[in-house]
Amino acid sequence: MVVRWLPPHATTAFATLSLPPGQEPPITNESFLRSYLEVGVWIRCIAMQSHVIALSNALSSRLERFAASAGVYQQIGLGVEDAVATLIAWSIWTHDQSTSLADIMAQVLLQTDRRGTPYSPKEMNALKNKFFDRKRVHVDGRRYLAALVDGVEARNIPRLFGIAWKPHPSVKLVSKVEMDFWNKLPATLILHINMLTDPMTQVASACYNKLKHGPQLTVGKPKDLLRQLAYPDSELQKMPETGLLRILMDGARTEMTYEEIEKKQAVAPFLLDDADNAVRLLRQSALDSAIFMFGLGRYVYGCAFRGHKIPDWPADHGLMPLVEAAMAECLPLQLP
Repeated sequence: MVVRWLPPHATTAFATLSLPPGQEPPITNESFLRSYLEVGVWIRCIAMQSHVIALSNALSSRLERFAASAGVYQQIGLGVEDAVATLIAWSIWTHDQSTSLADIMAQVLLQTDRRGTPYSPKEMNALKNKFFDRKRVHVDGRRYLAALVDGVEARNIPRLFGIAWKPHPSVKLVSKVEMDFWNKLPATLILHINMLTDPMTQVASACYNKLKHGPQLTVGKPKDLLRQLAYPDSELQKMPETGLLRILMDGARTEMTYEEIEKKQAVAPFLLDDADNAVRLLRQSALDSAIFMFGLGRYVYGCAFRGHKIPDWPADHGLMPLVEAAMAECLPLQLP
């Protein structure tokens, strides 16, 4: 049997420019950051929205619902890794903005270890020196961000990412309608970093990685499991009737240790597949983070490229109904 990765009559999978050396310059920092603000920061939310639609469709098959629920959690994990890697890259780039931001992003190799504590000052210096030496850097983003802001006064935290924050900014950087967002930026940035370094956020990233490699999962009914363990009816009523995807974080092991329970380190979590929960995840996690990263990135752009027009909110991304709903609910991170 012949297995093809492309349809038999396909001629190419990508469009490339096979130009001789010297004919095309590298991507500029302005172009790279503008592309992030106009496209990159939104693509996880838009992809996740398609999965939410599938879960909301009563005609979706069982397999389609499994695929959609997996897709929701994959996009959550991707969005978290995007935000973590971007903040790391901005923090390194601010030391020398003549270097390539795209190259710094390529150096970031996110990894996760179970220590969870912030890097020591010595470890942080070693990581930064690797970036400055143009080496690929294996880094636990949560430990890095926690160490980066440790002991830093709130008003100075935006400067860690290249934003010259002050109470009375230039109107060229911050318009009058943005002042509320600007004034809350230091405190909101701390909240966002706390969210990214939270153990439950780490679980979302771990789910994404287990879905990516394998996928490492099984299908089970949590209600049946609790019934076998003689749990009371009051607990059984909280569980869904249907089978759910269960992500295997550590092979076949499903029982958590007391230490894992204390640290909120899930071993074999079930992925919820109801549409209401998926909408909440989209609005209050993925979209909330994207809105904030967009607002933060606009100021990174404005401080780095003075004289350039700062990218505006993209009107054609199809998320406006959700954004308006999020704003109506007064979510903590708001569009500038």
